[in-house]
Amino acid sequence: LRPTECEVVFGSGDRVCDDNRLRWDLTPDRIQQLTEELTAKTKKVYDMVGALDVSSVSYENTLKALADVEVEYTGISSYFFKYTLLKKTVVYTICLHNATKKIGLFLSRSRKRGLPEDFLNSLEKDESGKLKLTLKYPHYFPTMKKCFVPETRKKLEEAFNSRCKQENSAILKELVELRSQKSSLLGFSTHADFVLEMNMAKTSKTVATFLEDLAHKLKPLGEQERAVILKLKEQESQKRNLPFTGELHAWDTRYYMTQVEETQYAVDQNQLKEYFPMEVVTKGLLDIYQELLNLSFQKVEGTPVWHDDVTLYCVKDRTSGQVIGQFYLDLFPRNASGSLHPHTSLCDGKIAQMAVAAMVANFSKPTADAPSLLQHDEVETYFHEFGHVMHQLCAQTNFAMFSGTHVERDFVEAPSQMLENWVWEKEPLQRMSKHYKTGNPIPEELLDKLMKSRLANTGDHRTHTGHPAKLSYRGRRALVRDVKKNPKITVAELQRRSREMGESCRKSTITAALHQSGLYGRVARQKPLLSARHMKTRMEFAKKHLKDSKMVRNKILWSDETKTELFGLNSKRYVWRKPGTAHHLSNTVPTVKHGGGSIMLWGCFSAAGTGRLVAIEGKMNAAKYRDILDENLLQSAQDLRLGQRFTFQQDNDPKHTAKITKEWLHNNSVTVLEWPSQSPDLNPIEHLWRDLKMAVHQRLPSNLTELERICKEEWQRIPKSRCEKLVASFPKRLMAVLDQKDASTKY
Repeated sequence: LRPTECEVVFGSGDRVCDDNRLRWDLTPDRIQQLTEELTAKTKKVYDMVGALDVSSVSYENTLKALADVEVEYTGISSYFFKYTLLKKTVVYTICLHNATKKIGLFLSRSRKRGLPEDFLNSLEKDESGKLKLTLKYPHYFPTMKKCFVPETRKKLEEAFNSRCKQENSAILKELVELRSQKSSLLGFSTHADFVLEMNMAKTSKTVATFLEDLAHKLKPLGEQERAVILKLKEQESQKRNLPFTGELHAWDTRYYMTQVEETQYAVDQNQLKEYFPMEVVTKGLLDIYQELLNLSFQKVEGTPVWHDDVTLYCVKDRTSGQVIGQFYLDLFPRNASGSLHPHTSLCDGKIAQMAVAAMVANFSKPTADAPSLLQHDEVETYFHEFGHVMHQLCAQTNFAMFSGTHVERDFVEAPSQMLENWVWEKEPLQRMSKHYKTGNPIPEELLDKLMKSRLANTGDHRTHTGHPAKLSYRGRRALVRDVKKNPKITVAELQRRSREMGESCRKSTITAALHQSGLYGRVARQKPLLSARHMKTRMEFAKKHLKDSKMVRNKILWSDETKTELFGLNSKRYVWRKPGTAHHLSNTVPTVKHGGGSIMLWGCFSAAGTGRLVAIEGKMNAAKYRDILDENLLQSAQDLRLGQRFTFQQDNDPKHTAKITKEWLHNNSVTVLEWPSQSPDLNPIEHLWRDLKMAVHQRLPSNLTELERICKEEWQRIPKSRCEKLVASFPKRLMAVLDQKDASTKY
C-alpha cells in the first residue's frame, strides 16, 4: 500500500495529484525502497527550509512546505504502524471468526420455522442435516425478524450479545478508566462533558435534558405501540400454544416490529426484497448520486484490488471533468471479515491530493438460485453508507485533517441521514428496483404500503411509563453487571462510571436501581482465605464425615480459643430515645481505645453441654496449651460423660500441632479429629462464642476480673439444648462445603 504522492508546491491551490496510487501487492523490498525515497525526500525539504535566510522566510516556503511533506510522511508511516497492527487484528479477527463458528447454532428446520425457504437453502449443513446459523448480520437479522420459534430467537440473541464478552469487557474497562483519566487531566468532570465540549450540545446535562424531553413526548405513542405489540404476542401465543406472561423480551423486539409492519401496513418483506437485487440497486443508487451531486462514475478495470468481489470507480465533476476521487465497493462478507457496513477513508482528500474511499459491506451473498436480494432497510443502509463515501470524496479543503468525514461527531452523520431519505420516495425506489426473475417494476400498491410503513414503530415501544427514567435500561444493566462482577465496588465508583456513560444521576438513584434488581448494600462477612489446597482438604473432610452417625457426633468434644474485650465491638446496644438525645449519658455505651483490655479464653463443649472455660494468663504457647489440656480436657470429658473413647476436635494452630501437644495427646490416648485448615465455619463452637460475648456485654463488666467472672458464669448458663442443636448442625455444614465447593459456607 502506498499513499498518493503529491509534489511540494508553493503558492498553488490547484490539485496536482489526480490518480490513485494505492497498491495492494507491494513486496517487502519495494516497501523498503519507498521508505528510503521518502526519507531522502523529507530530508531534502528540511534542509531546504533550514537553509532559508530569515529575511526570505514566508508561509509558503516554510510552514506549508513542512506541512506538505508531513502529510506524505504521516500517510506512509501510518501505513507501517497501522498494518503492523493489522497483522494482529487479522489474527484476532480470525479467532473471532472461529469463535463465531463454534458458538453458531446448529438447529433443525423445525426450530427455524417462519424463515423463507431461500434463506434456509443458503445455510450450511452439518453431518446430521442440521442447519447452521452464524452470528453474522445476514443470518442474525432475518432470523430475529421472521423466525416464530421464541427459543431459537432467544438462543441467537444471547449468543449474538455474548461474542468475545470476556475479552471486550477487559478492553472496555481499560477504555473507561483511560477516558476518565484523560477527562480529569483536561479539567472535565466526565468523559461525556469532554466529548461534548466541541459539539453543539456542549454539556452532558443538555443531552440528558433533551433525552428526557424526547422520552416524555414519545411516551403516549410508545405506550400505544407497546399495547399493539403485546396484543400481537398474545394472539400468536394462543395460536401456537405458547405461554403468555404479558412481557416483551429482547428477542421479541425485531420479530414483533416486523409483525406490526406486515399486519398493520400489509408489507411483506420477503415479497418486497424480490424487487431489490443487488445489481439493480447498485446501478440505480449510483445513477441517483450522479444526478444529485452532478458527478460521473466510471468503473476502473484492470487495477489491483484486494479481492475479486471488489470494484473500483473513478469520480469526476460532470461540469469541469476534473477527477475528484475514487471509491471501492466491497459489498459481500468473507471469512474473518467484519460484520458492519463501514465507510473507510483510504486517502484523505485536500486541494493538492485526491481522496480515495471504500465501502466495505456485509450484504447477503448470491445463492445458486437467486442473486443477492436486499431487504428495504438494507437498501436504506446502502444509501446511507454510500453517502459517507460521497461526503469523503466531495469535500474540498486545504488540509486533509479537515477533509470529508473528519468533522465533529454530532455532524458527521447528518449528510448521510439526509441522503437516505431518498429511499422513502417512489421515484428513487422505482429506479433502484426490478423483480429479479421477471424484470417487472415494483407494483404501485406495494410501494404505497411501504411508504405508509415508515410510520411503524416510530414511538419506540420500549419507552418507559411514568416519569422518564434517570437511568436507561443499558445503564441499569451496566450497574448490575459491575456490582455482580465486583460486589465491593462503592456507590461513588458506580456513579462515576455512570457519568462516563453519559448518564448523570444521584447516588440514591443508583441505590434504588440496584434494589430493584434485588441487590442491597450489606456489611461484608469476614471469611477465612481459602487456597486451592484448603478447598481440596475441606471437600475430602466433608465427604469422609458426612455420613457419621449421631452417636459419633455426640462423642466429639469441640474446643477453641477466643479473645473478648472489656469494651469491645460486641457491646452494641439498642436504646429508646428521643431525637437529639443520642449523646446523653443514659443513651450511650462507654468505650475506650483498644477495647480497654481483653482476656483470652479456652473452652470446650459437646452435645451434652459446655465443658470447662479457662482464662489464659500471659502469652499463649505450646507449653501453656499442653498444661490447659492436662488440667481441663479429660475432666471436661468426664463431666460430660463422654467416656474414654471420645474424639477431641481442635484446629491446626501451630500450638495445637506442636510436638509436646501431640505427645500429651498420644500419652493420654486421646483420639484427635483431623481438622481442615482455615475452617472455623465448620466448628459449631464459633456460635457459642458469639452467644457468650453477647450475654457478657449485656451485663456491662467494669474491669478484667469482673469480665472473667461473668464469662465463666454465662458459659455455664448456656443450655444443653443449644449445644445439642449446634452439634446436630454439623452434617449441614459439611453439605454446605460440598455445595459451595470453592467458597466459605454461610455458617
